[in-house]
Amino acid sequence: MKPETKKYIIAGVLGVISIAAALAYLQYRKLMNFTIKFKKVLVKTLSATSISFDLFLNFTNNSDIKFTILEQDYKVYMNDAFVTKIINKAPIEVISKGTSVIPVNVTFDPRAVLKLIGKNATDLLLNRDKIIVKMDIKLKVKLYGIPVSIPYVYTSNLKELTSASQPTTT
Repeated sequence: MKPETKKYIIAGVLGVISIAAALAYLQYRKLMNFTIKFKKVLVKTLSATSISFDLFLNFTNNSDIKFTILEQDYKVYMNDAFVTKIINKAPIEVISKGTSVIPVNVTFDPRAVLKLIGKNATDLLLNRDKIIVKMDIKLKVKLYGIPVSIPYVYTSNLKELTSASQPTTT
């Protein structure tokens, strides 16, 4: 093969890779057009040693792309203290231009949480607006057969979370 032919082949391959990467990035940007808001909470157990509930989130996909959430990974912090890690590995189909419900099972020891944030139960209930809740969310999705991670950080206070649902947008 002539050296000139190799140059053209290499340039062609690089061009195809560049175009494919640009198209993948555009699809990723479309995928990031979503809204998350709390739908409801169903309490399963409530005791001094364990709180367990199912949290349901409305995931509104504003893009025209249908995809599957393979895994959800949540790290929950209260007043910058790590509280719990939640992982849900059940696949969830997210429809295009619509809202899908994402269930999340949450279980934690309330004594450990109160100890971490340095509050007692009464202070926690009376000063809900001073308790900052941060969720570091990573959604692992499958888009056209390719796994993609969607990072998202949600920050609110305990008062907002326990009152009417507030939408969060990206």
